Amino acid sequence: ASHKIPTVYAHAIGPDQVRGFTWDITEEEIVNFVEVQYDYNAITQDYGSQYFATDATSVAKYGIRKREYQFKAVRTDAAGLTLLAAFSAAILARFKDPYITAEVTCGLAEMWVEIGDTVYFTNLNMPDVQTGTIGVMEKKWQCIGRKLDLRRGQVVLKLADLSRA
Repeated sequence: ASHKIPTVYAHAIGPDQVRGFTWDITEEEIVNFVEVQYDYNAITQDYGSQYFATDATSVAKYGIRKREYQFKAVRTDAAGLTLLAAFSAAILARFKDPYITAEVTCGLAEMWVEIGDTVYFTNLNMPDVQTGTIGVMEKKWQCIGRKLDLRRGQVVLKLADLSRA
């Protein structure tokens, strides 16, 4: 039997699907300093190495916003250091600046949107924080949360703006 990796789908959500929405800017979730402890020793139960990555521009704007990780399986070799560099770069790219989130209430037709899916979101009343205008048109967002309410026949999707990532 072969196993397939599930496909990540891209959905379009526009004014016809949206029953209501709220939005926020996530300044409290900024990460501009990543510390990773790795090279775990099972006998001493301690990490032998640390990896640090930072975004100086973000630190200058918002102060140090640190996030710590511990990886027991990563070792000090070329593959391990490459993995740590790529991981830290991905975290900093996504979280070094504030980004906008939206909670969008839709009908059950959008219940197929899963966490991690890409959504092309259009809302004519939401401010576009990058341009300073009103209205976002087919911007790339990612579903980061989902609440299904069968009693009301709706799904509430939490979306994160990925247009700057």
